[in-house]
Amino acid sequence: MENNIAVCLSGMLGRAKLGKDDIPLDVKHSIESLKKNVLKDVKHDIFSHTWANQEIEKTFASLNPTQYSITDPIKFSKPTQIELYYHDLRRGVKSFLKEFGRYKFNFSVAQNKLNNCMSQLYSQGSSLNLMINYANINKIKYTHVLVTRYDVEFFSKFNFNNLSEKYI
Repeated sequence: MENNIAVCLSGMLGRAKLGKDDIPLDVKHSIESLKKNVLKDVKHDIFSHTWANQEIEKTFASLNPTQYSITDPIKFSKPTQIELYYHDLRRGVKSFLKEFGRYKFNFSVAQNKLNNCMSQLYSQGSSLNLMINYANINKIKYTHVLVTRYDVEFFSKFNFNNLSEKYI
């Protein structure tokens, strides 16, 4: 059976200086490597999610996704300090104090990191939902699903046939 690959891209489109084609350089090289080392000679669909207020148009023109979505940045709800350390508290006060005392705690930095993690998961989920809905509507079965970010670069040829089916 021929491989049919779904690629789910998510996250920010890059923060580097724009290249001559107005695509952020950190994303430009990654997209080129994805096309050359992963998608060349393979049947595939690309599903993309990113956040608004970026150089989207030319980047997506180069990427040519099957489907994509763009979301305004979301500020996820701020947890309390206790919620951030809930897992340590459940293990006991000693564990909590040990973890809490390892570094100077800056609550606003922790909230920002948590928001970044939530944004990443939201973006991944959005690209996966695009793929699932597209596959259901068009009755497509993918042999493999590659979930990655825009800034991941593939330095060598990726062969989906080398993947063990017991991990799929």
